[in-house]
Parts: sequence; C-alpha cells; structure tokens
Amino acid sequence: LLAVRTDALVSPVGHLTHTLAQALLDAGATGLPAADARLDDAHAVAADHLDRHFGDVAWESVVPANPSVPAPSPTEPVRAAFVLAGWPILAADLASAASASVQEVNTFSLMNAWADDLAAGPFPGAFDGNDGNEQGGGLLLGACPPYADVTCDENLAMCPIGACRNACDLYAGTPRAYFGGAVSKFIRSTDNGTGLGDADTLPVARAIADNPDELLFGAACRDNLDRTPPTITFEAPTPAAGAVVRQMQTVTARALDDTDGTPPRISLAGPTGPLPDADGIPDNEIASTTLDTAAITTATGDGSYTVTASAADISGNAATLDRTFIIDNTAPTLTVSQTGFFVRSVSGVEQWWSGLAAPVLTGTVDDANLADITIRVGAIVLGTATVTGSDWTFTIPAGQATHSGLPVDVSATDLAGNDVSLSRRIYADTTPPQLLATPSTVADETRDTINFGGEFPAHAHTTTGQSTLGQGGCPDVFKHVTQMSDLDNPIRFNVIAADESSGIGLDPTTVRVRPWIGATAGAWRSISSPIINGNMSLPMSMVAVGSTTSTTQLIPELATTEGTFEMEFEARDFLGRLATARHCANVHPLAPPIEVYAARVPSASNAGHVHALMSAGLSGTSNRVLANGLLNDNAPGLSVMDYDFMNSNTRGLTLSVTLPGAPATRSVSMTYGRHNVRLSNTPVSEFCSGGICMSDPHLPMTGTAINNQQQVTIPNSNAPVTWGVRLFEIAAPSGALLTEVPCSTCGAGGAWTFAVAGRRSVPSLGPKRYFRVMTVIKALPALRPKDGILSNGQPDNMITLPLIDGPLNTLAGSLDITGVFEGMYSRCTSTSPLTPAGDRTCLTRSQYLNYRALKKITFEVTGITSQPSTSPASGIAPRPASATRTVSFEIPDAPAPNPFLEGTLPISAN
Repeated sequence: LLAVRTDALVSPVGHLTHTLAQALLDAGATGLPAADARLDDAHAVAADHLDRHFGDVAWESVVPANPSVPAPSPTEPVRAAFVLAGWPILAADLASAASASVQEVNTFSLMNAWADDLAAGPFPGAFDGNDGNEQGGGLLLGACPPYADVTCDENLAMCPIGACRNACDLYAGTPRAYFGGAVSKFIRSTDNGTGLGDADTLPVARAIADNPDELLFGAACRDNLDRTPPTITFEAPTPAAGAVVRQMQTVTARALDDTDGTPPRISLAGPTGPLPDADGIPDNEIASTTLDTAAITTATGDGSYTVTASAADISGNAATLDRTFIIDNTAPTLTVSQTGFFVRSVSGVEQWWSGLAAPVLTGTVDDANLADITIRVGAIVLGTATVTGSDWTFTIPAGQATHSGLPVDVSATDLAGNDVSLSRRIYADTTPPQLLATPSTVADETRDTINFGGEFPAHAHTTTGQSTLGQGGCPDVFKHVTQMSDLDNPIRFNVIAADESSGIGLDPTTVRVRPWIGATAGAWRSISSPIINGNMSLPMSMVAVGSTTSTTQLIPELATTEGTFEMEFEARDFLGRLATARHCANVHPLAPPIEVYAARVPSASNAGHVHALMSAGLSGTSNRVLANGLLNDNAPGLSVMDYDFMNSNTRGLTLSVTLPGAPATRSVSMTYGRHNVRLSNTPVSEFCSGGICMSDPHLPMTGTAINNQQQVTIPNSNAPVTWGVRLFEIAAPSGALLTEVPCSTCGAGGAWTFAVAGRRSVPSLGPKRYFRVMTVIKALPALRPKDGILSNGQPDNMITLPLIDGPLNTLAGSLDITGVFEGMYSRCTSTSPLTPAGDRTCLTRSQYLNYRALKKITFEVTGITSQPSTSPASGIAPRPASATRTVSFEIPDAPAPNPFLEGTLPISAN
C-alpha cells in the first residue's frame, strides 16, 4: 500500500497508522467495510483515529512548523511540531524510569513498541499495553524494574492509573497520559520559541491525554495529564539555607506547575504551626511571611529554625520544601583579660599598662555563630584577633601604645550581626626602673670630741678620716651606736629608685632593703618615700634606734654586729620589673660613750666605802670585812683603786675591764694571839669531892692570855696577790653604793665584763645612772695566821679556816675580832669554903670561849694599774701604775680588863 502512496509523510504516527490498519483488516474489526474491503479503507479508519489523537493533525500531508520560530496561533503545523517534540521527551522519561540507555529506549523503540501493542489488539481498546490493564504485565520498555512496594493494593474499580506500577510499565490509559505530559513539557520548555503560552497550547496536550477514543482505549480510565507536582522555590529576601539571622526576617516561597489553569496553592509553616501569608491571597502561588526572630528568641531561645513551604496543584500533586536557617539575636559574650597588664584607675580613667612595645591583648568570647573580633582605634582597624576555641588573642602593632595611652575598641560580631564592644586604654612602658647610688660621706667617730655637759653626750665630729659610701669597695665605718640615730651623722647610703616620670612609675610598696652579714641575709625592710617625677629618693639612714623619717630605715644589726655589711636594695615598678643594687660597708660599732668623773685611791683619810681596802679593820661594827672581804678563799676582795662613771645614754653597754698581771708584794707581816673570854655565869650547887671540882673540862689556865707575839715576814715569792674587778651602781655622783653588778666574764684572760644598764626611755626619760668600778686585791693567804710560838714557848699550829669577822659578846661588853673560835668549855669559878672533911660545893659555873685573832697586818704592793678594753669602748682611760703602797692595820684587842677573865690581858699596840 505504501509503495503506491507517494503523497504520504513518513512519521511515527504514520507508522502507527499503517500498523493499526493492518491489524484491523486481520481482525475483521467491527466498523470496517465488507470482507472485500481494501487495505486503504482500513488505513483510512486507522488514520482517522490516530490523526485526531496525536494533535488532530493530518499526518499524511502536514509539514510540521519550526518550533523555534514565533507563531501567532497553534496551527496544524505547530501542533504537529509539538507532537513530534513530545516523542523524544517521553522516550527519555521512560528510559530514565527503566535505567536504560538511549540506545535501548528512544523514539524509534517507543514507536515500534506501540505499534506492536496496536497490532496485538484486542478491539476496541487496542492501545492497552498488551495486558488489558493487568497488574504485573504490560508493555515493558527497557529493563523496567518491578514495583518496589510489595504491599501495594491496587483497586481496579477506582481506575488507579499509574497505581502500583513504574512509569516504564505501560498499560491501558498511560500512553495517552504520558505522551500528553511530554508534549506539555516541551511547550513549557525554553526550546519552544513560538511564544505561545499555556492558554494557547495546553489544549493540544490535554486533547492527547484525555482522548476518549473507544477504538484506541476502550473503557480504560484516563490518567491525569498533570502527574508532576509543583516546583517550589524560595525567593529573596528569604534567608539562605544555613544563614544566621536576627530581628525581622521575611520568607517568600513560590510554587510553579507544569500545567496551566488554576495556579498551585502554597502555604508556609514553622516549628509551632502555620505562618500567616503576608500578601493576603492564600490561594495563589506565592506565600510570604515576616518573622520577628527576637520574639522567637524570647519564647524558645536562639537556634535552628525551619520554615516548610507546602504546595499542591489542581491535580492534587503536592510538594514540600524546607528552608532552615539559624536565629541568633544574642550578642557575643566578650571579655578582655588583665593578664600581662597592670590596671589602675587615674581620675576615673582605667589605664592598662604593659611592659611590651607590642602589647598582647587576650580574652574570651562566647558565641556559637561568631564572625570575628575586630580591634579598632577610632575608625582605624588595627586587625582581627586570632580565636582558638573560646580564647582570643591580638598583638597591638609595636609603637602604637605609648605613655600617653592608646584608646582601643575590641568588638565581637556574630554572623547575624549582633555585636558587643569593650574599650580599653592601653599604655606601654618598655623601660624598667633603676637604682642609682650617689656618694654619701660618713664621719669617723673614733676622732670625735665628746662633751658630757648636757642631757646626753654631745659629739663634735671631725672631717678627718671620713669614709664615702655608695661608690664601690667596702669602706671602714666607725660609729657610736648612740649616734646611729642622729640623722646628721648616720651610716647612710644615698640611693635613688629612678623611673620615667610619664611611665607607669614605681610601686612604693615594693621598695625595700636588707642587710647581708657575710653570706647570711637579714630580714627585708620596707621603705616609704614620696615619689617625685617618677623617682623615689632613698637617702638610706641605717640606724638602730631613735625616731625615723620617711627616708630613714632602721637596720638594728648595724648597731650590734661588727663586720662587713652589704645593703641590698630592690624596687619594682607597677609592672613588677625589678631593679637591684648592693653597697658595702665594713661597720665598726662603738659602744655608747660614758663619762668618768672621779678616780681615786682609797686611803685612811678617804676610804670612800666599806669595800675599800683602807676601810677594813675592826674599829667598828661597820668595818668587819677583813676576813670576808680579803683573807678567805672566796673573799670578793677590797678595793685599792676606784673609778666613778656615768651612763647618760638610754642604751645599755657592755663594760670590759682588763687588768695586767697581779701587783708584786714587797713585804707582808702579821701578828696574832690566843685568848680566853668568859661568856656567861650560871649559879649551881655541885659537890666537889675532895674540895676539887674535877668534872670541869677546860684548857689549862696560866693566869694571863696566851699570845703569839712573833711578827712573821713572808718573802715576795711566797705572798701572791690575786687581782679582781667589781662594779657597783651608786645612788648619785660619789654617792653610796647600791646593787653590785654581776660579771659575765670574771677574770678569764685577765678581763672582767659587765652589763651596764642605760637610762629608762619609756614611758619617760629616766635619770642618768652612776657606777663605780673597783680594782680589788683578794684572797691573800699570806696574811692568815700561820704556825708560830706561843708566849709560853709552846708551838701553835692550830689553823682553822675560814676566818670570820664578827662581834664577840662577853659579860664585859662586845669585842670585834678577825680570826677563828677554837672551842667552848666551862669551869667552876665560885666555891664554898672547905669543910672539915676537906670538901667544897661549886656555887657558880662559867662558860668560856677560846679564840685566835689577828693583831696586826702590814703589806706593801706595787704596780696597781687599771686598763679597760678598747672595743667596745668603755670610755675609761687607762691609769698609770701607782707608787709603792704600804697598807697597815692596827686591830684593837679586848675591851677594858674583864674581872671574869683569868688573869690580866695586856694590850700591845704597834
């Protein structure tokens, strides 16, 4: 047939027409001519049905239009062009559904598959996918996969076109719907250059999709032409996905559909429900709403927020699209750390000081959506900080911060635009402090002239032998400890703690000094002084006592220890930078000066006091000191030289007196005697057989005292003298003796040391204190009674120690002696007359004491000298040796003759 049809246009529709015509003839389909009908009659029937279905176009003769050329209306050539354009579009969709290549599913394979479907019948309804709408059968294009959801329940009674089947599985009704949709896609595509819109062209596609031709489709349901859901887009000024926003935000969504007619309807919803449509037209394809994100933050806090756009077209195809962004209405939390800075407030302005030319700012920031931290000076941006975690750091360029301060603004901004700013004024001081020494002149007080006429000793200093401190080395310094409190002449180091006047300045609480005694450090002592132009003048007066000023620091060790001292100074500025200096002095503290106002050698005419040698004897009860003061082993000694001195200082001192070797003894002699003295009479009545009271134990009596009249002279080598020193406080100048001051070093090495008290200083100034130093002779064993010959010619060797000084009370009165008591006895001193039988009765018994006592001592000594130590100075000048001195004591014997003594007691005075 086609071989003789030279006017027919070859097209996919033509191929389908030929196939349908042949099938009609073969089947003898109803409506055809009689059995002798020709093929061209069947062809005419098939062409009538297919031409109307595929765009109502006479496909045997039509010349399709160029769809890229504008057209005034959808003419037959234009409609033919639209239909031809639909074939490859549908083929591509089916290939995609089958995951097939274009070699498997294309316009040619689609045309052949449909031709096979038509040829297979049945009639009517030949366009059925070869399965009569049976599920699981159908016309499969490519490797069409089975429907994935095995639970799908197809309800054929409800005409579920497309239900439970994939797009590549064609069946009754789907060829027209799918093809109509493909034509519609082309019409709406940019390839359509005719300029015809939906109103003009959509009927072409709908006519294909809704064709009720019974021969082609029988009673199969017509599938909806619009099987594509709307396309949703969010339009400006909607925040971008993931954007961080704040305050008022507008969200706008538009729905687009691939069909014409009623536009799709779109709405917006948030996490808590529908959102109002701001354009007031809820049924159109645009929805817009304005969100008050600040209110959302108040209600639920900052965080992720999702707006869902939901759209549906008139065919019920629905689509949704989410737009999620982050709401952040909270400014960052920003801190600026004081680490590395010294912060202070001056006139209400906070100053941040750094010792670096390029100060480093640090701090913390807290914001989940931080953008950056910017550092500005006014409108000038210095840079952005480096942020690590929640910490940030920024180095100010060198030279920006100076003594005058740099006003810095630190701003933290998050991605939503929230920001916070902190201002700091940054100062830089790169110069540390210094400790500078200037010369300090110190007098040598060993050369002082001292006047004791005032309340305290007055020093007249001399410029001779001055020392200069603070210029290196370790000069010697000789100072009286009492002068160390005199600010006119202290041990002084002039030190200046220097810093720039416009810089951060010295921290006055850190200026301090401490002494070093050898390798041992003393205690730190703070110094206070006014700061002038950044400098702190420290004329350091190293004193031990007395009032201080703001430039004076007490260093007690200097007044108590002799030796090398190093004074270590240190000062810090408010940034903690340290300046140190050390200066040396070899300190020689001198004891407080004392005034010696009297020096005497006690004599018979000026004994001075009971402890003087010349006051010793037995002339009265006040002078019983010879034995206890001189002769016994533990006797403290009797003075042969006195010094009276005064301490007018409030400081005590240590007085050290050194004596040379003991003086030589020229000669020593002594005389002693033995005596009996009656102490008491007691009346008795004792019978004496034979007239003699033989019961009396007593020494033989000779009628006179038994005396040793022999003078004993002892050679010098046999009469050693013991030296000693004693110290007494006295009541007033040359006054009576008070308390004896004990010695701490007593004769060791020929030296005696005493702690001399100073005047009371608190609560008020006390009187000056007076003292007497005695050079004493003691423990002269050569002057003790020695072996001798009694007056009766018998030897006397009854020596008993210690000797005693004391009164002896007798019936005749009182007798002073220096000696020993030898024994007590009693005898009958009054009897009755003899009886004829020659017996007597004792009427009185008397108590007698036998004693031995010195009668005379004489000795001569030479070389009596007092030599005080020189350090610490006592102020007592050495005295020259005295001339030979003879000391003689005449000791009275008994009182007037005692009638109770046996015999007479003649007194021999020499």
